[in-house]
Amino acid sequence: MRDRTGVMKGRMGGCFRRATGLFVGSVLLVLPVVAQERPAGQWPQQTPVVYSRLPSENTALTLSVVGTVATLASFYTRNGYLVWGGIVFGPSLGFFYGGCWGRGLLSAGLRFGASLAAIAVAYEDDLSDTWGYVWLGGMALSTIVDLATVRRAVHRQNERRMARRKLNLDVSPFAMPKGGGVQLKLSF
Repeated sequence: MRDRTGVMKGRMGGCFRRATGLFVGSVLLVLPVVAQERPAGQWPQQTPVVYSRLPSENTALTLSVVGTVATLASFYTRNGYLVWGGIVFGPSLGFFYGGCWGRGLLSAGLRFGASLAAIAVAYEDDLSDTWGYVWLGGMALSTIVDLATVRRAVHRQNERRMARRKLNLDVSPFAMPKGGGVQLKLSF
């Protein structure tokens, strides 16, 4: 039913006003609670330890990826020495940057030896291309292994460096009811 002003009277108009009032009221009650930040615990939270002047794991991975992509791009130059050097050393650049010289030289040496063996087999037996595919598969597998393990190797190398320095640095923020701060723990 409507009155002369066009406003609904009766049950329907009252229900709509009540529902709107309940919705607005609940939003006004819940909004301040949701907008508040959650209080942090009383105990310090552990954050990743960052040391200065240590090689970054992400940079090592980036260098290995860039070395691999540059090797693939160098195939278009038709310069055999550039291609061969890229195949041997490209995926190992991250190891060299991270200070893992033994691991980098090992993987580069394996690729170098496999390349020499493939060249020797190609000169000796040019009846089938099977050895070429085997060599290409070995190079791809070696590159994938290097890209998958470079971050972990650099992380371990950084841990060994810090252990040799006998220096441990922990930085952790903490919160208390009346404030908070940053806790530095330096042990040597």
